Amino acid sequence: MILPTELVVTRKRRDRIEAVYASEEHLSLVKTLISVFDENRKNTRGELKEALADCEMLGFDYKLVRGLAYLLEGFCKFESRAVINPMRARVSVFKAVGKRVIDSVEERNRVLSSVAFKYNISTYDLDRSLYGDLDDEQEISSFDKPDPTQFLKQYNFSVALGVLGHAKSLRITFSGEDTSFERQCTELGVVSVSDSGKARELLIDIKSMRKSTRAQKLDKMLTMLLRKPSWSVTSVISDPGGSRKMYSFSFSRDVEGKLMEGKKPSIKIRAKPVKRKKVKGPDIVDVELESRKLGDTWDAVKAQYSKGYIDFGDLLITLEKLESVKSAIQGAENMLFDTLKNVLRSEGVKNPVLVLESLGYAIEWNRDRGQSLVYKVGSGN
Repeated sequence: MILPTELVVTRKRRDRIEAVYASEEHLSLVKTLISVFDENRKNTRGELKEALADCEMLGFDYKLVRGLAYLLEGFCKFESRAVINPMRARVSVFKAVGKRVIDSVEERNRVLSSVAFKYNISTYDLDRSLYGDLDDEQEISSFDKPDPTQFLKQYNFSVALGVLGHAKSLRITFSGEDTSFERQCTELGVVSVSDSGKARELLIDIKSMRKSTRAQKLDKMLTMLLRKPSWSVTSVISDPGGSRKMYSFSFSRDVEGKLMEGKKPSIKIRAKPVKRKKVKGPDIVDVELESRKLGDTWDAVKAQYSKGYIDFGDLLITLEKLESVKSAIQGAENMLFDTLKNVLRSEGVKNPVLVLESLGYAIEWNRDRGQSLVYKVGSGN
């Protein structure tokens, strides 16, 4: 992973730019940061940020601390704590508030309680759902603790990438011949090759491309280069600070290379393709529930079930099931919530409130939920 420019620590000396790498003296900081992440499992990203802010007071360069923390986030899995769709939760609360001014905790809790009752969830779950779509409200569901020493080398690798991200040209010298490596270099730009017999030299004129694309290609190139027994890199770098000045940036295996470690090479095993039977999707898809289950966006869920479904926003339903559900509702003996809930459950509906609202029904909630009246919006009670 490449570090953002603002987190890369460098020194400029005349026409040279030097990356400031982490060393063994920073191991204690790395261990502290790993502990902070580990202790904040099940906390929000916002709470983690507050804890990390204290680490900036330990006497190290704040860019170093933030850079290490930035990379450690890659070892985390973040999940939304929302029980219902946050946008729907906010709209419901705003409607419940109306034009009233909420000026006390008790009044706020009463509003939340009434909305939570509607969705059959706790006030606590509703409160967590209100802004569950914000990054700072995401929960750290897991943290895969890295080895501190190995992680320090991965950080240095990212620092080098961060500087190379501004390269205009590269001169790479290495021993031996490697056509796959040279092929990878051609993805960065025009390559000129020379061979002295003792070493092979590649001159790469970096072509213009998106930053993310360049970062990926540089990552792969440098990872391959690190595995070689002897190599060095010299590059012309445009000033990361934004000026038009150019700098020279160099590093080699014998010095900086020992401080770095890239991605582990993945072993790909070709397996015979397995013919899978097409599995029919569910008749009703709760988009919010499915997105949480898959850890994906609403749009991705909808794209997966795009064919054969009617989109009701929070709900996807097949035309056949839609007609069946409508008929079941019309054939119910009364329009009380308990009756319709049982009717819909017999149709395989797990969330009757969501389905009723999607089909244009409203629920006039009673203290006894089962006796609440369900009616079609616009047709009167």
